[in-house]
Amino acid sequence: MLFKRCDTDQISYFINEESSKIPNCAELFEFIGIFLAKAIWDKMPLNLCLNPLILRYLLGNKEDADIEDVKHFDTHQYKSLKYINENNINEGTIFE
Repeated sequence: MLFKRCDTDQISYFINEESSKIPNCAELFEFIGIFLAKAIWDKMPLNLCLNPLILRYLLGNKEDADIEDVKHFDTHQYKSLKYINENNINEGTIFE
């Protein structure tokens, strides 16, 4: 599979890390890129559920991702990182 479903409440798909094992995966991604570019150029709406980061990148906004972007991939990881970032996780641990 070239894409995998993200672990969020909203349905979206992102590039699968395992896609490199697919024969001719570079050609397949190139085809998808040409297809999407043509649809964007022709202003044709597509019913795709691509991850917002992919869409942002395709439309030219290539700024660095941050912790807020994690919520588009995995809600549980995002909540855990947010908790760690906002709380002192060393309180009451044996590592003090």
